[in-house]
Amino acid sequence: MNSPLRKIIEVYKNHADKTLLKGFKFLPNGKKVYNDSFDVNYWQRKELIFEL
Repeated sequence: MNSPLRKIIEVYKNHADKTLLKGFKFLPNGKKVYNDSFDVNYWQRKELIFEL
């Protein structure tokens, strides 16, 4: 799949690969899973991108 949302996610992953990605992952159904080291405030800003 090569949807616009997918492209946004890939660009974001590339940008945050060494920091933010250790805080969450996507399940096949699109659900987001978090761990304790995640920066919640940063995620809340980025969530707007994922929900376009």
